[in-house]
Amino acid sequence: MKFVKSIVAASLAFSAFAAAHASAKELSLAYFMGPKHPMNKGIFTPFGEQLKAASGGSLTVKQFAGGALNKVPPKQYSILLDNVADIVFTLPGYTADVFPKTNVVGLPGVCSTAVECT
Repeated sequence: MKFVKSIVAASLAFSAFAAAHASAKELSLAYFMGPKHPMNKGIFTPFGEQLKAASGGSLTVKQFAGGALNKVPPKQYSILLDNVADIVFTLPGYTADVFPKTNVVGLPGVCSTAVECT
């Protein structure tokens, strides 16, 4: 589970820095799960805290849970591209047409473990 958290955190960090404007102070984090989802406590909140600490407080994260910025989970990536949100949580299946190579990890027999596939 710790490895999965690291991968998700790295993905979130990449999204934040790829989409954030240089002068941004408060970054918006959009996700379709509710605010009490385990990902909030385990990933999203610690990510915001670590980003704030790493930036000396110049970057903060405001969470938009439960589809507040987008009610259609497969459209999460598009709201990132449209600058509706600075950071989004999405699933590989929702972006398969954009990133087709991510579908390989779902094929049986490609890897023995999640670590090997990643």
